[in-house]
Amino acid sequence: LEWVSGAVTEQAKIESTKQFMKDWIEAAEPEKLRKFVRAVTSNNTLGPNVIIISLFNRGSEDIPKSHTCSFTLDLSADHISQDNFNDRLAYLVGQADEGFQFG
Repeated sequence: LEWVSGAVTEQAKIESTKQFMKDWIEAAEPEKLRKFVRAVTSNNTLGPNVIIISLFNRGSEDIPKSHTCSFTLDLSADHISQDNFNDRLAYLVGQADEGFQFG
């Protein structure tokens, strides 16, 4: 992962968000990790590419936004707890397959 500080000025928020992500990755099952990669890249595997995470001050209820062409994930750095972070990421991961289906 490559971290970019979009509009976050507080180092403490950046570090806590990095820790939330690290803890989420370490606890995630392989299928959840696959869906995370799919949600951010529109691919099932990462290959040689790097996921870029841009941090912003958008509040603790902000849903992560992915830019699949550039393998970029916009995250709020305002999460108040690991559970809050996990809930927001769960929504993103839950949409991984839904967003790429054609009707």
